[in-house]
Amino acid sequence: SLQALAVAAAATGASPPCVCGARLGRVSYRERLVRCLRMRMPATLSMPDFEALVDRVLERREPCYFCDLCGESRAEGGVWTCENGNNTILHANAYDVCEKCFARHCSGVEVAAVAA
Repeated sequence: SLQALAVAAAATGASPPCVCGARLGRVSYRERLVRCLRMRMPATLSMPDFEALVDRVLERREPCYFCDLCGESRAEGGVWTCENGNNTILHANAYDVCEKCFARHCSGVEVAAVAA
């Protein structure tokens, strides 16, 4: 599965470099959503019901990222994202790679051969 490929890559230290020179790391969709909310709406962090806000957005299944390689987005699973987030001029909105593109470009596995 894509998740197994991602876990294997991370366990072997095979996380690829980002375009900015930092490393890409796999996070869950929920974690990417939390990071997105922190970036776009910093005031939400002090909200006592921040987790409830995250849950509501998750229920609507709205994507919070778009893959910088293929342009697609999924509101589930995981995503490979830059550890620098939006703290570099090279990618002001973070840098995200979906699991399918990660499998294709970093693991040498063609998407058609991998079950989502």
